[in-house]
Amino acid sequence: METSELVNLYTLCSDVQRNADDLRQNVRSLLLDRLHHDQPVYGQYGSVQRTSRRNRTLKDDQTVLELLEDQGIDRERVTSVDTSKVDEALEVTDLSESDLYKIDESQYVRKADVDQER
Repeated sequence: METSELVNLYTLCSDVQRNADDLRQNVRSLLLDRLHHDQPVYGQYGSVQRTSRRNRTLKDDQTVLELLEDQGIDRERVTSVDTSKVDEALEVTDLSESDLYKIDESQYVRKADVDQER
């Protein structure tokens, strides 16, 4: 296959994936109103079931640290290095990025432009 054909195939696949994901999200919204929790529903191409996921995010630092300290937990035990603060420190020191970060680079292909007229 020629490079230009591979580029066409890649960009088309990218468009299909994005549009399919948009459609999948719309269908998911419709299905959530119709499915009962943990009961699979079968179709010609597979099955789906309604389930739930629990996400946690910490409350603000001051609240968390004060409550833990009230329970006898030292703040040093639960604090860690914050990458945004490390990045700020890098700007004002002689350290290089590689001094503080393990850096792995990888190569990938991304869609750069779309020809809307084709």
